[in-house]
Amino acid sequence: MTRTLLTLCSLTLFGLSSCSFKAEERRPDVLLLVIDTLRADHLGCYGYGRPTSPVIDEIAEGGALFRNNSSQAPWTLPSMSSMLTSRYFTAHRDFPEETVPTLVESFKAAGYHTIGIAGNPLLEAEHGFGRGFDEYSILAGDLPALTEQVLIPLDLALEQEERKPIFLYVHAFDPHAPYTAHPEFDEVLPLDGAPEILPGGWQQELLATYGPVPPEEDADWSTALGKIDRERALYDQEIRYADEHTGELLELLAARGLSDSLLIALVSDHGEGLWEHLSPAPKERLKSFAPKNLFFGGHGHDLSEQALRTPFVLAGPGVPAGLRLDAPVENVDLFPTLLSLCDLPRPGDLHGVDLTALFSDPQQPTGWRTETYAYIRHAVSLRDEEAQLKIVVPTEFGTTKEFPPATLHRLSEDPLEREDLSAALPEELSRLNARLEAYLERYPTTTERVGDHISQERLNALGYAGQGDEPASGEEE
Repeated sequence: MTRTLLTLCSLTLFGLSSCSFKAEERRPDVLLLVIDTLRADHLGCYGYGRPTSPVIDEIAEGGALFRNNSSQAPWTLPSMSSMLTSRYFTAHRDFPEETVPTLVESFKAAGYHTIGIAGNPLLEAEHGFGRGFDEYSILAGDLPALTEQVLIPLDLALEQEERKPIFLYVHAFDPHAPYTAHPEFDEVLPLDGAPEILPGGWQQELLATYGPVPPEEDADWSTALGKIDRERALYDQEIRYADEHTGELLELLAARGLSDSLLIALVSDHGEGLWEHLSPAPKERLKSFAPKNLFFGGHGHDLSEQALRTPFVLAGPGVPAGLRLDAPVENVDLFPTLLSLCDLPRPGDLHGVDLTALFSDPQQPTGWRTETYAYIRHAVSLRDEEAQLKIVVPTEFGTTKEFPPATLHRLSEDPLEREDLSAALPEELSRLNARLEAYLERYPTTTERVGDHISQERLNALGYAGQGDEPASGEEE
């Protein structure tokens, strides 16, 4: 994709803030692009040193980049349910609540033609993810396949005599595991070039403390750790693949004149562990785990920053170009923000915040969010954004599975959460625990277990084998 395409204003895909629509004109078309399992810190626009994301970086240059965004859960179903309803879940729920409006329903009610396609097979229409769509489908394929398929209903909608504004949702499954090699990127993203897991020697130290006796043929675990490094490099190639085909999707939309300027929201449902933390399994079980399982590679069982920090990029009408924002934001903010940018009414009791307030006051308006929350069946976490302290507390279910007791981390000094300060700072631990309890009371949630609707056999078929009582491969249960 050329820079000319990305920087032209009202005649092209990406509009700068001066290209905002007039009230009497058709509202802007919207592209909600969710790239599954995408860590923010593996993108160039978030400071990553490897060239994984030239297209996404350029989108961010023409819009607003939220540098401190968090998802509400480290796996797809609760995260997307929360994002699409702008609600915090404080108990295990994997599907949108039937009694609350969704983001898509709000756009449909405002006269938008709504089209959605998801590459993640768990996002089934019958479980609420298809609510509000004129056309919604699931396709087990990569982003090029999704693009080809979604153009069919899109072209039909554009041929209608009365051209409605379009709301287009594309949920790419790349770079979700299993990671696929893309040799076309070997030169720019070589498979021996994954960044070192810090601090140096950390993996070897934990293997010596918690791991099994190494086999004779790999006495120092160098072969096993080398395979992990290759997987980490493959993850980067998968991002580059999704990034390149994001550019192709945008070019195809521009060629169809989708809008004088398109409002783009690029987000993700959760991040990925990439073997940078110890598995949350009971310590005595770790002695039976090979390195690829002893270290946590996937998502769904932990609330590390690597699992929660995801990209949030907006570009198009009403969005200032080149804006970089450090205020704490969350995926629940997407719903009210898109409504505001399209001049649509805000329905019901949304928990999220309208982020357009930051456009005029990037230093955070008075009373801005002071805490950030996330939930998974095994544990809950709360970040005190001012003190940069984070507490992680096991749920009742997590306790029965012998998850570790409450931990406390100072993220400003320890972003990798290597040091537990719970014993050193008992007063802070108590203070944050009280705030967490108040949070849980403020946002009560009814439960709905994934197992009630999706069998373990189905999860196994989708690549989640071994996700029972213990996190065998480190992905979601």
